[in-house]
Amino acid sequence: MATAHKRYNAIDKLLVRGEEIKDPEQIKISMIEFYKNLYTELESWRPAFAIANCPRISQEDQEWLQRPFTEAEVLGIFKQCDGDKAPGPDGFTMRFYKECWPTLKEDLMQTIQNFHQNEFFEKSFNATFVALIPKKHGAEELKDFRPISLIGGVYKIIAKLITERLKTVMGTLVDEHQMALLKGRQIMDATLLANELVDSRVKQNKPGVLCKLDIEKAYDHVNWAFLLKVLKDMGFGDKWVNWIKFCISTVKFSLIINGNPEGFFQSQRGLRQGDPMSPFLFILVMEGLNSMIRKARENGRIRGFCANINMNNAMEVSHLLYADDSLVFCDAEVTQIRHLRAILTIFEGISGLHVNWHKSCLYPVNQVPNMQTLAENLGCQVASLPTKYLGMPLGAKNKELEVWCEVLERSERKLATWKSQYLSLGGRLTLIKSVMDSQPTYMMSLFPLPGNIEKKINKARRAFLWQGNKEKKGYNLVKWDKILISASLCILRASD
Repeated sequence: MATAHKRYNAIDKLLVRGEEIKDPEQIKISMIEFYKNLYTELESWRPAFAIANCPRISQEDQEWLQRPFTEAEVLGIFKQCDGDKAPGPDGFTMRFYKECWPTLKEDLMQTIQNFHQNEFFEKSFNATFVALIPKKHGAEELKDFRPISLIGGVYKIIAKLITERLKTVMGTLVDEHQMALLKGRQIMDATLLANELVDSRVKQNKPGVLCKLDIEKAYDHVNWAFLLKVLKDMGFGDKWVNWIKFCISTVKFSLIINGNPEGFFQSQRGLRQGDPMSPFLFILVMEGLNSMIRKARENGRIRGFCANINMNNAMEVSHLLYADDSLVFCDAEVTQIRHLRAILTIFEGISGLHVNWHKSCLYPVNQVPNMQTLAENLGCQVASLPTKYLGMPLGAKNKELEVWCEVLERSERKLATWKSQYLSLGGRLTLIKSVMDSQPTYMMSLFPLPGNIEKKINKARRAFLWQGNKEKKGYNLVKWDKILISASLCILRASD
């Protein structure tokens, strides 16, 4: 398995500007040049921007966030961190810091307190390996790789300390239209509300459009000056802002290419995927876009879809943001589409976040005769519902069997890759419980599971348990109903 994984991640050829490169040295040069340009700020000046009615933290919260770090906080971080995650350039996993805490405690706490007082640490702590994970099988273009940052242990501890404090005030700073990573907000809320909005619009028989935006290299294009301006506007103290500035601006990258670190270059923009702070800082950046669309809705420039909460109350929603997955709902009018395009263009100018119009789509809801004109004004392509949002069908009917086809295909792909002839009966049973049983669970939280789909899933599970991937027929040694009863009892005991 390790050999197959290494072979899958190997980069033996690369497609650069339509030309295929196979020379290992040229591959290294091309990749380093690409990521140098990716993390280089191309604009010397960007316009200023202030969030309308920007929420602010209180003076008490500001002082609480900037209080000295304690040993108890560090020990709490150790409990949260997985000890066996891939290490950064220093080569130490978090397990090393956990096991050797009595020896390292004095020096590590001194380093953390020095960062608290003087707002800096050794820049070598912020050196980063970038692992390039292929997004699909047979990835050849540079855009087909996801850069995941492997950071050092000391920096990870400091970043986690800052992140845990930041989490406590995020709920008061982030609008309800953003639903990612915040306490009390779940991914299912976004998918459920999006489906409710589309269903309500269909029932009203009123033409409308749904715009699904794809933000290109979202984390990598964030402008630091804009992020720091947002933090100041939200009431964070100077010390806190300086901590964030030092952490994001002293990054140096080396790319892991076929197992070896290559290059060593400075970053000028962007947030690292793999840094504990990055998801929460990105949410604060997206508050700029949220504020602009909300203001346009309040001024009547964009009119969203209405969802009926109860018989006497309807809620109008113009947009939903889940990290970089963005939906915008509006009427099928050219003026509203042009206002949306202007908002996205201005937001790109101030934040550096660019919408990939080739991947963004405009979906008609009900009959929209001028759909092509709307798409031309926005600059994206036309598509049709149903589509997918956050891994869930959007705009599909609840009882349609097509929404479950992907679940069945995904389960079959899982079964095909498992080498069941090398697994014991207990091993196959463990795989079914831990992997196959979780495949339909996410879908079942929104869509009822049809009876015939349940039968097909059970048939595949039975076949794999008793037969594996062998061509000859296996014999069922125990009734399937008894196996299900046993599994249910285990779940009940675990819940007790």
